[in-house]
Amino acid sequence: MALREPDPQAIDRWDDESPATETKTRHPADLVYVGFNSRVCALDRDTGELIWSWTSPHGSGFVVLLFDSDRLIASVQGYTYCLDPATGELMWSNPLKGKGLGTPCIASISGSTGTAILGEAAAEAHRTAAAAGAS
Repeated sequence: MALREPDPQAIDRWDDESPATETKTRHPADLVYVGFNSRVCALDRDTGELIWSWTSPHGSGFVVLLFDSDRLIASVQGYTYCLDPATGELMWSNPLKGKGLGTPCIASISGSTGTAILGEAAAEAHRTAAAAGAS
């Protein structure tokens, strides 16, 4: 199975080797992100191969993820981190001191979650069915 061609404008950024990776980096469109037990893993979406992994230096347990175009936002028990989605390298962090603990809700105008994508797909299927019934 052939891999999808990456965005030509972003290809230079995602072809670099990085010390945070276990293997050569991949374009984020070719990765699936999994968060659990204070860890984030990037898997090759075609093979399931582990491309990189990252462990939260603070907090424990459930990880909430938001893919936000050129960054991956991860939140673990009140601590929020911004990771490079191609390498897993930490770009910034914010402990949100005094804001509390628990499972956060993360939103961004350019971000996407599986729930949002599924919701849009369901809405499109409903519109298509409604249009077919109207004709």
